[in-house]
Amino acid sequence: MAVTTVAVQDKGALEKFLRLPYRIYRDDPNYVFPLLSELRHFLDTEKNPFFKHAAARLWLAHDDQGEV
Repeated sequence: MAVTTVAVQDKGALEKFLRLPYRIYRDDPNYVFPLLSELRHFLDTEKNPFFKHAAARLWLAHDDQGEV
């Protein structure tokens, strides 16, 4: 199986990135899902002061059928 990594560059890809843990851990009764609104705020370069002096790049890995 081939795996391709793609940088998150638009809102659709960001949503896939943020919702991935919900798919991975959906059957784990001990996992506490973070609030999506908090994650969006945390990763917003305009709202998080971290990004005033640093940069970050988010990545998604896709299999050969396009699944994240």
